[in-house]
Amino acid sequence: MKAQVIKQKRILFILVTVLIAAFGVQGLSYAQEGNPTITASVEVPLTEATLHESVVTITLSNRKFASSIFDIRDGVSVSGIDGVTIPTFEPKRQNDTVITIELEFNGDFDTDAILTFTVGVDAIADYNGEALTAQVPVTGSQESIIATTTNPLTEVTLHESVVTITLQNRTFASSSFDIRDAVSVSGIDGVTIPTFEPDRESDTVITIELEFNGDFDTDAILTFTVVEDAIADYNGEALTAQVPVTGSQESIIATTTNPLTEVTLHESVVTITLQNRKFARSTFDIRDAVSVSGIDGVTIPWHSPDRESDTVITIELEFNGDFDTDAVLTFTVGADAIANYNGEALTAEVSVTLVEITETPVYLKEDVNRDGDVNILDLVSVANNFGKSGESVADVNGDNTVNILDLVAVAGAFGKTPSAPALRAQALSTLTAADVRLWLSQAESLPLTDATSQRGILFLQQLLAALTPKKTTLLPNFPNPFNPETWIPYHLAKDADVTLHIYSMNGTLVRKLTFGHQAAGVYQSRSRAAYWDGKNEFGEPVASGVYFYTLTAGDFTATRKMLIRK
Repeated sequence: MKAQVIKQKRILFILVTVLIAAFGVQGLSYAQEGNPTITASVEVPLTEATLHESVVTITLSNRKFASSIFDIRDGVSVSGIDGVTIPTFEPKRQNDTVITIELEFNGDFDTDAILTFTVGVDAIADYNGEALTAQVPVTGSQESIIATTTNPLTEVTLHESVVTITLQNRTFASSSFDIRDAVSVSGIDGVTIPTFEPDRESDTVITIELEFNGDFDTDAILTFTVVEDAIADYNGEALTAQVPVTGSQESIIATTTNPLTEVTLHESVVTITLQNRKFARSTFDIRDAVSVSGIDGVTIPWHSPDRESDTVITIELEFNGDFDTDAVLTFTVGADAIANYNGEALTAEVSVTLVEITETPVYLKEDVNRDGDVNILDLVSVANNFGKSGESVADVNGDNTVNILDLVAVAGAFGKTPSAPALRAQALSTLTAADVRLWLSQAESLPLTDATSQRGILFLQQLLAALTPKKTTLLPNFPNPFNPETWIPYHLAKDADVTLHIYSMNGTLVRKLTFGHQAAGVYQSRSRAAYWDGKNEFGEPVASGVYFYTLTAGDFTATRKMLIRK
């Protein structure tokens, strides 16, 4: 009996040993372990900008990951932010309790969000419970671009200007070709991005050297657009940035060293100055696009014009003809003669005086300059010799003194009717309203009752009216752009104290020019207009850029802008 009990105990021991070997260890482990959990961690906080290729570590507690990496990959997913995915060969199994996931992201979100990682039962060894989840916060950001330039853009400097586009909270695509296909510019007709632009300078910076072939007269805005293909791992809306551009009015001025006459017209040289643009580099383009009209027989030789600089051409005229009255030459410069321009043709005029020549010319004594005509030029000649004693062609009445009597005599010989004689702009530029007012006062104080003198006084009254502007006006400075000096013309309708203030773009006073009390008149020529040498109050040259000038004359105030280009 005792032997039988011992035998039964031995059998029971063996059975228990077998059961423990088969089930006891796992059962004991389950008894010791709690519910499994996972945690998700990252080395640095996730943001929208860094989300792509970021690595997330998933740590499993109270269980082990499946030994098959395929089971893990099939059982792990991510959600919470559109565009975030787990690549085909992720996650990676680091050990029994740790896996890592390198994320992919191609999307867009502007506010903070949460990534949720889910580990299903197939990814955990010997587990049939519920799926496990863990979360990681991600900071959202608003993508934007900023467009900047080294100097303010103007219509004149727009061609070949460089614009820098800086991308914020994203990175540009690694391929320059993707960027070039996805960046555009709009807002000003004629502005384009060349084939090989933009250039990718870094992950967040591209540069664009613009091309411009157009025309605009008022200030405008360039809008740069960057669409999603130019931005790495992004499928949001296109981004835009703007740059202001100062417009300008193109014009040409035609000048001659001496007044043109029918006699001197042949081989006379006319200088054409282009403002707010540059002439084409090719002299042949200029020659094909410049013409003259207004007087039959006036032509431009095949070898003219000559390009003297970016803004100046000269034309030596040919003339083989005849005309019977004073005339006007009109010079036309077409678009092809102007660099990067497709606007309307520009025109300028030059007066040509008829001079009749006889075999034995007889001049009136009032024809001071002996050009066969008594006109404003003779009046100017008398004025230039005012006060001189002795023999002089300007001493019309022969009293050995050039004075108001000679002036009235010349003015009275202009015509026999009270209508105003023709006034020549070149001659008028040498006279001032103050001079004429003084002459008129002197003439009216004398007992001049004869018809010739009365016609002369009437003409002086008409001349004073012509030289006195109807309203006070501030005119555009010339030249513009300039370096380093410029002249600022204006008209005064009445006597006034005149000052000129010059300001920088930010409103800082750069220079104050005080001209004191000035008489009504035209202050337009270089000798009379306001002059600025491009220096500040301390005598230092100012920097390139846009400046504003404000004229104050009594209760009149006006402001214009100008450009220094060095």
